[in-house]
Amino acid sequence: MSTGTYQLLPLPQELNMASYILDRNINVGRGERIAIYCQGETYTFNDLFTLTNKAGNTLRELGVGREDRVLVILQDSPEWLAN
Repeated sequence: MSTGTYQLLPLPQELNMASYILDRNINVGRGERIAIYCQGETYTFNDLFTLTNKAGNTLRELGVGREDRVLVILQDSPEWLAN
């Protein structure tokens, strides 16, 4: 299917946005590049990767497993992105 000059691709059955955004950029050498600006601070892709792993490990330690649902309420922040 296509619309104008863009071709719409089907979404995969499973998509891990953390891998798509973080791993992909780190794997091509952009780990130290700025990923976001927040309240006058800068965060690289590596910084976000570290925050994401901390959040995931904390959830695992709390007993959260695959396909479990978790509600996370945070203000807009790098920590929100990591969750």
